Amino acid sequence: MFDIDYNKLKILLKFDGIELDFTDEEFEILVNSKLVELESIIGTKIRRSYESKIVSKFKGKLLELNDYPIVDVADVYINDRCINRREYNLNRNLGIVYFAKYVIGVVKVEYIIGFDDDEFEYFVLPLLKDMVGYAIRYGKVNSMYGGINGIASSLKEGDVSINFSSNNLSGVGVYGYDGGINNRIDDLKKKYAYSARVRLL
Repeated sequence: MFDIDYNKLKILLKFDGIELDFTDEEFEILVNSKLVELESIIGTKIRRSYESKIVSKFKGKLLELNDYPIVDVADVYINDRCINRREYNLNRNLGIVYFAKYVIGVVKVEYIIGFDDDEFEYFVLPLLKDMVGYAIRYGKVNSMYGGINGIASSLKEGDVSINFSSNNLSGVGVYGYDGGINNRIDDLKKKYAYSARVRLL
């Protein structure tokens, strides 16, 4: 499970010439609000969580899981029998289970969703750094708790609750004319878009 290295982010932001005038707690809230924002824009979870799906009257060879991307599948049960990995294939990015044989009955899948360590380190962390930097550089930080103008989301850290909203997700883009950030967000959104999932079905 990945952890956000807040000190590393601070150093990278300072290399970009961004002045940080935040306490550690304020900075962590700002970074976490950007992560929540990114999850809401791309429409999938980045942070890991344990999920399960049960279909009581399943018929077929293909099962769409509720959330994706999939980090790992813990167990797959067909009619209370735990099957082995040779009896199914998994598209991790789109959360689709392909059974080797036609299945009839009760199906239960226990799985972990979220981004893997490499994807977080090489794609999300640099993007998160740039999103935080943009918010600081262009004055998009609302109060000391890290909200941004232009995205629908909310965040709760201890006793502090942040709500910020807007539906400006098109046109110039969430990050103004900064195509680099917008393009990378769009790339992640396309990779995990429901439409990509539908094309495979």
